Amino acid sequence: MQNATKQTMQTIARIKKRPDFLLAAAAAQKNGFKWVSKTVIVQRAPNHHGQPRFGITVTKKTVKQAPKRNRIKRRLRAAFYDLSDFTHNLATSAPDNSHYDYVLIGRPAALDCTYETLMNDLKWCLKRMHAQTNQNQAEQNAPDQNTLKESASHKEAS
Repeated sequence: MQNATKQTMQTIARIKKRPDFLLAAAAAQKNGFKWVSKTVIVQRAPNHHGQPRFGITVTKKTVKQAPKRNRIKRRLRAAFYDLSDFTHNLATSAPDNSHYDYVLIGRPAALDCTYETLMNDLKWCLKRMHAQTNQNQAEQNAPDQNTLKESASHKEAS
């Protein structure tokens, strides 16, 4: 596990405005780009900023006390920065060369779990989300079965 450097932390763009968080939530709801683990929920939306961005939120509904919410946010931020090489590799291996906004929603279990567990949950969510994207794009690029049947029947008729 590699600790993030100050330079790495400055190069990763952040989501700070509410409309950007809402856009990611809407995209996750519409397209299913959302993965849930015990400690974190990860939502993703395409962006047009030329680089991946991330934002962190912990709702008052799930964690009442502000110091606990802040601690969860600090832990998630550190985990995301420590996974920056992993997330960069995911972003650059996207077949359509697109960039995404990632929203990390902290859950109460993120407060007391080990840092390694938090990192593993976050990594798992990001991997699954990336695999789902690749699968969806493969399905879109593949011809559907009706088209294959029609072209086969046209060849037989000729």
